[in-house]
Amino acid sequence: MFTSTPANTLTRHSKPPQAAGQINAASPLKTICPLIWALCIMNKLLIALILFSPLAFSAGDYPSKMEGLYYIWGDPIDKNEKPGVEGFSIFLTGEAAERLFKKIDKQATYNECWEDGTLTKYEGNVECSLSPDNKYSCAFSINLKDQKVYRAETC
Repeated sequence: MFTSTPANTLTRHSKPPQAAGQINAASPLKTICPLIWALCIMNKLLIALILFSPLAFSAGDYPSKMEGLYYIWGDPIDKNEKPGVEGFSIFLTGEAAERLFKKIDKQATYNECWEDGTLTKYEGNVECSLSPDNKYSCAFSINLKDQKVYRAETC
C-alpha cells in the first residue's frame, strides 16, 4: 500500500496503516469474534426453543382445571423451625382424573380394595379409578429425596 508523506512523495509500507478500532490479523479478537457470533446465534435458538416448546407439548392436548387434594409429607411445621419436605401425594378428581383414566392405555381391573365394583387402571405407580357411580379419581406420590413416583393409596 502507498501513502503520501509531507514532501508529497510516495513510500511503500510493509503493512497497511491501521485505523482506530480496526482489528489486525494477530489480534485474538479476530478468532474470538466468530465464537461470540456463534454463541449469539445459539442463544437466540435456545430462546426460540424455550418459547415454542410449550406449543409442541400441548399440540394434541389442552390444559384443564384440576380438582382434588394434595398431601405434603415430611417434618411437620409445628415440630421444627425448618421443616423438611420428603415428598407429596396428589389425588385428582373431576375432569382431570377422567381424562387421565381414559388416556391410560391399559385394561381396567376390579379393585379389591374398594369392594364396590370400582375399576382401576395402573400406569406404573399412577393409579386411576372409576367408581360405580361414574366418579373418576387418580392418585400418585412423588418422593423428592429419591425422585421416584410411588402409589399414593393402599388398601
